[in-house]
Order: sequence, then structure tokens, then C-alpha cells
Amino acid sequence: MKNAYLIIIVFFLPLFTTSFAAGSSHVQDVERYESINLPNTQVRHIESNYTHKDYKIYVNIPAGYYQHPNKHYPAIFLLDADYSFPIAKGIVEHLEDRNRMSEVFVFGIAYDGPDQYKLNRTRDYTPTYVAKGGYGPQYQKVSGGAPKFEKFLQNQLIPYLDKSFRLNKDRTLVGHSFGGLFATWVSLRNPSLFSSDIIVSPSLWYDNHYVMKMHSQKAKLARATSPRLFFAVGDQEDGGMYSMVGHLKDYVHGLTNSPQNKPQVTLVVLPNEDHDTLFPTALTRGLVALYGTKTA
Repeated sequence: MKNAYLIIIVFFLPLFTTSFAAGSSHVQDVERYESINLPNTQVRHIESNYTHKDYKIYVNIPAGYYQHPNKHYPAIFLLDADYSFPIAKGIVEHLEDRNRMSEVFVFGIAYDGPDQYKLNRTRDYTPTYVAKGGYGPQYQKVSGGAPKFEKFLQNQLIPYLDKSFRLNKDRTLVGHSFGGLFATWVSLRNPSLFSSDIIVSPSLWYDNHYVMKMHSQKAKLARATSPRLFFAVGDQEDGGMYSMVGHLKDYVHGLTNSPQNKPQVTLVVLPNEDHDTLFPTALTRGLVALYGTKTA
């Protein structure tokens, strides 16, 4: 009988040990760690023929995509995808699940290789070369690459994604800060590339307000801009070196008072938000404005 008790104790001892360890504040040997996988996502790799850089394209596929084989979907293109893609995926699916917006593809444009956040965005998102400003001379030395990046989007990335997925022609570009500068510049330079833009706190100060002057010249020529523009800025962004709120208000005023080719423009100044906190709220508001299916 003693042996029987011993067998029972030995058999159940690992269970008791595991249970105790799981409830302990000193968990060591029994912990398990796994990576978090985002459902309905892919990562694709593409080398640009124009910038000659390697890009990672994060893809979020609509939940109903495979159940509706004849349906074509709008596409959201995100700059700064390493931080913006997981935010956008969560917001889009949250709104879709609650019937607050139609289903869309989400594509995030990120970079292969080591983390060079400041270098990559300075190179790809700035329309002109400027030796000083931005993150500093060591980054500005690669500035002015936006024309090559634009060609990569238009001639390589978008055609590739059109062949890979069932997309319609409704494309939205999302950019924040330097990304917002790029989106604003593209909306003037190549207005048919995207049908709408969500532009958050654009760096309109760059190169002595280059894009603002560019718009002024285009307005004189009665040139078009992207048809739907959603701008957002935080009311705490007017301090320091840059008047982000004032610059954006001036720019939007110029758009809405152009004699021809007036786009559909929305500007929101969000209270108690600064340059670092604004993006999730601004993206939510922009998605609802462009793709919303009902009001709360």
C-alpha cells in the first residue's frame, strides 16, 4: 500500500509543481513564450527598380476576401509601416467588425535590412535635397529621393499588388509628418495616383515651405490635386520651431479657395494631441470620413 501511495504522489507531483509555478510571481522554468501572429496578414518582399532599396510590404487581407471571389476592394497604403501597420490593422478591423466602414486591403510599406528609420524616411519622403534641417546633416545627405520613391509606387508596387489581389481603383495614401509631406507633395504632383489621402501633421515647413509654394504655383495654373483629402493636426503642435497648425490651415485655405479643381477637403484640429500622440485618432477619423458606412 505504501508503494501505491508513492506512485500516486510521484505521478501527480509535476502537476502540482506546474500549478504552483504558474501562480507564482517567480515563474522561471515553466514559462512559454510565443510570437504574436497577426491573422489575415502576409509579408512580401520587393526590390525597387527606382530607389534600388529592398522593401517589405505588410498585407492585411479583408476577412471576407475568400468568401467573395468576384468582389474587388479598396486599398489603404501606409507609409512608416513598422509602426503604422499594426495600428491601422487594429483600427480597420475594429471599425469593420462594427459596420462602421467598408472592408479594405491595408498595405504597409516598410524596409528590409537593419533599422534605419530616420535615414529611410528622409530619403524617400522628402521631395528636395536640403543640406540642413530635419534629423540633421547625416540624414539630410540622402534627402530629395521622393521622385524615385513615387516612381516605385506608380510603376512597380501598385501594378504588382493589382496583379496579386482583387483591388479596385480606390486607393488611399496615409502619411504622418515626413510621410504627410510626401503625401501632400504627391497629391499635387501626381493627383491621379491616389483617389484620396489621409495626411497627418505634414511637415510643410520642409525646405522653406517648398510644398506650400508648389501649391501656390499650381493654383495659378489651375492644376488639380487628389480629389479627396483628409488632414489632421493636433492643437498642441504649434510650439517650438514649427507652426504645424498654422501652416496646415493656410495650406487648406489655399486648396478650398482655388478657382478650379476644388478637392473634397476635410481638416480637423484635434484637442489635447501633439505630434507623437495624434496618429491613431487621426487615422480613425480619416478612415471613417472616407470609408464610413454609418454614423454612431
